[in-house]
Amino acid sequence: MFNGFDVTKEAPAQIARRGVIRSFQISAVFPHLTALENVRVALQRGLGTEFHFWRSGDSLNVLNERALELLHEVGLEGFAAEETLNLAYGRKRALEIATTLAMEPELMLLDEPYPGHGTRGRGA
Repeated sequence: MFNGFDVTKEAPAQIARRGVIRSFQISAVFPHLTALENVRVALQRGLGTEFHFWRSGDSLNVLNERALELLHEVGLEGFAAEETLNLAYGRKRALEIATTLAMEPELMLLDEPYPGHGTRGRGA
């Protein structure tokens, strides 16, 4: 149950529209885009222009400030211009968390955000 709705039989897209975003161990980023561009893709949904393929990429510059804020939140502000393909695995995971946060979920479910870094033995 989520917000009074049984979501167990709903499609993943419907669950996401309800505000539940899931992130898995396999990184889901665009390898040939920069970290900034990856976050802008996630933010683009808020503009309602995600299917306006004929528009210039510069039209997304209005999203740069928020994208940089999200990169800062996950410690990647110094990698904004770096092509994702060149990022280490842990940074790709942090980038995926930034893109997930860009969708402003009400609930974010993470499947072991950093494998091998469990909380056992750390007082959690």
